[in-house]
Amino acid sequence: VELGPQIEAVRANRTLLNDPDPVAPLVSKLTQALREALQQTREAYATLHQKEKERLVSTEIWKRLTPEQQAEILNRRDVAGVPEIPVGTEQELLASLAEISLESWGTRRDALPQRFTKALEEAVKRLEPTAVRVALPSATIRNEEELRAWLEQVEAKLREQLGHGPAIV
Repeated sequence: VELGPQIEAVRANRTLLNDPDPVAPLVSKLTQALREALQQTREAYATLHQKEKERLVSTEIWKRLTPEQQAEILNRRDVAGVPEIPVGTEQELLASLAEISLESWGTRRDALPQRFTKALEEAVKRLEPTAVRVALPSATIRNEEELRAWLEQVEAKLREQLGHGPAIV
């Protein structure tokens, strides 16, 4: 927003070939803005990644796996770590954005909870092969009565599954 009018002024006034070069400072400012946006986006990803990993490793099922099994599952679910992003030079920044765009970072961040959930499900399946994923019914609960009704529905669904084997919720 800040640089838009300046870029338009270069275009409108046809000052592209002026001396001193009016484009170099604009490129520098745009590069810095991209660098900051990419670093902030990666940091948000890293923070959520850490939170989800802590949630995963705190489960009893996960603790029962060997470190090799844990690493294998994390790698398969593409959550083994947080990608590094070199942004020191303009070329490094552009290469980092070409590899993972700002939009892709957002998509990856949004997918993290589901990926870690899938990692936990895979761990359960390894240790409890007969376990089945049970989807809980969605509802809007406005009062105690609706809460009790929903809990009864969930309990009935889980009891039914437990009659056939372990349930993953």
